[in-house]
Amino acid sequence: MAGRGVDIKLGGADCHAKTEVEAAGGLLVLATAMRESSRITQQLRGRAGRQGDVGESRFFAALDDEIMTRNDLRSLAGRHYPAQPVSGALEDKSLLKEAERVQRISEGDAFDERVNLMKYTLIGEKHRAMTFEKRTALLDGTYDSDLWQKNSPELYAQAEQRFGKTALQQKQNIILAALLNEFWCDYLDYTAYLREGIHLTQIAGRDPAEEYNIACEEYYNGAAESLPERMEEKLEALMECASPDEYKPLMPSRTYTYLLNDTGEEFKRKPILMNIFSDEPEEKPKKQEEYTSIPDDQPAEKPKKGFFAKLFGKK
Repeated sequence: MAGRGVDIKLGGADCHAKTEVEAAGGLLVLATAMRESSRITQQLRGRAGRQGDVGESRFFAALDDEIMTRNDLRSLAGRHYPAQPVSGALEDKSLLKEAERVQRISEGDAFDERVNLMKYTLIGEKHRAMTFEKRTALLDGTYDSDLWQKNSPELYAQAEQRFGKTALQQKQNIILAALLNEFWCDYLDYTAYLREGIHLTQIAGRDPAEEYNIACEEYYNGAAESLPERMEEKLEALMECASPDEYKPLMPSRTYTYLLNDTGEEFKRKPILMNIFSDEPEEKPKKQEEYTSIPDDQPAEKPKKGFFAKLFGKK
């Protein structure tokens, strides 16, 4: 409904009942909750009254909507928040103003998540483009590797005399492409492992995004520097074969793709020690009715207090 270009024709697809629909007031769009983004709200509103047609849109929101409770509308509104559940329209302008503010807060949080996520994805996209550009050129035949000629000239001369220049060059390109495949799988595995603990660098006062980018760059450059040595090992293995076709480089049977989720939750984690020593206020205790009842014959467990309670009591 909220997508751009969605056009709901009055009277059906062939507009056979358009006159009757227009007489009834046209298309009525009803929204029963406040959306996360004002853009979606405007898109929904724009479904009615398109291209000069008659139409109307109405939007309803409740104080217990998810977006309201998640952004703590009760605290934002303060004394303007009703003490008792109410039904019907809310007339308090201050409360309505804070309700609109909740949507802007949600939009700001989403923007911050996208910015933070981009700090981690740009380095991977850069390395992916560099790797696959070289790999595609090798497979298309628009680029010929010369690592053997530069780093192992004597051994390459023997192989060229034995197998022929054309066959040897084709095999060199295939082997290098296979190594790039293997490297990219290792790179994805390394970045996934790195993301698991990069948030701990906050304890040392460092920026996790900056440390993540530095580590990825060092790993990528280190792997690139090791390619000549690995290619030389492949050439030595090739010399033990009777023909180039007999040597088949190992290829990965499957490739795992590690994606960064669009919420960026894995990068917003805060180390437990920072939670312990931070000045942030403790979470408010739950209401009495939220606790699970304990049988009378079972003694209630005393709540833990102090440093170790904070250390071992949180996930």
